[in-house]
Amino acid sequence: MSAGDRVTIYDVARAAGVSPSTVSRTLTRPGRVSVATARRVRQAIDELGYESAPSSAYTDADTRVIALSVQRLANPIYSDILSGFREYFDEGYVPIVVESNEDAHQEAANLRQILPFVDGVILASSLLTDSQIVNIHKQKPTVLIQRKVSGVPSIMFDVRGGVGHLLDLFKQFAHDELLYLSGPDRSWTNGIRWRAIQTEAESRNLKVTRTEPFEPSPRSGFSAVTVWQASKATGVIAFNDLQATGFLKGINRIGLKVPQDVSVASFDNSIAAVVAEIPLTSMGGSNFNVGRHAAELLTAHMRGRRDKAPEIVLPMKIYFRKSLALAPPK
Repeated sequence: MSAGDRVTIYDVARAAGVSPSTVSRTLTRPGRVSVATARRVRQAIDELGYESAPSSAYTDADTRVIALSVQRLANPIYSDILSGFREYFDEGYVPIVVESNEDAHQEAANLRQILPFVDGVILASSLLTDSQIVNIHKQKPTVLIQRKVSGVPSIMFDVRGGVGHLLDLFKQFAHDELLYLSGPDRSWTNGIRWRAIQTEAESRNLKVTRTEPFEPSPRSGFSAVTVWQASKATGVIAFNDLQATGFLKGINRIGLKVPQDVSVASFDNSIAAVVAEIPLTSMGGSNFNVGRHAAELLTAHMRGRRDKAPEIVLPMKIYFRKSLALAPPK
């Protein structure tokens, strides 16, 4: 099934191994099906991106509500994105923020529930499949942040350019082996960041390895210290600033110091990087501008200008701070 195909109730039935009428009952009269069957049907709905038709009472309504779907509200970049969004949008619009906690099924469930009641959707670092995103865009104007799907407007950072500048810094400070603390396995952003690191490291004759997938949180960064200890890396690049702050605490717990024993850098350049116990070298762009551009693209599509799906690429800048220094002697 291509990303442009509309998923039907029959597709869901085949995937779940049930009849179309069972799928219908699951959606409209869930008490009439077993828990196990309902679970299979819901899983197929999430995986295929099936969207049942919204109630006609809401399909064409002008609600003046915009949904911003995020992964973790704890990540401070979203407050900057929301500020940029609010700055641009008419005061008559009300943004609502929904959190999925790095769970694609929860993200899909959130959107199924709110889609009939909003005029547009902004998906930040979405974990949904391309087909799911296309189906949402067919129903309501949609803009992607840090995600690219053909036919859907998007705003992204120039990750490869930012990573190249960062690796130049590591090389300048005599680092020759780096470890990437990976983000979530299903994260499109994680994949883009890792590929950029691989490509740019190879061109600079730097050795780079990555950990198994981690949640982008301080707790996971703390746990990643044991993985780093088993490596020979003198430098670490974390998936985001929150993960990096946990890594700093973990290094301190084992009696070592940043940057004397290991240099650390991260992505996003959020407030977390600035206020960390050791200020973090971090790469990022203006998330305020991300929110502003998202509002502009969404407004254009809500007004019917859907002939094009612009892809806006914003620059990333390296913010050099105390966590990155000369590699320790081997």
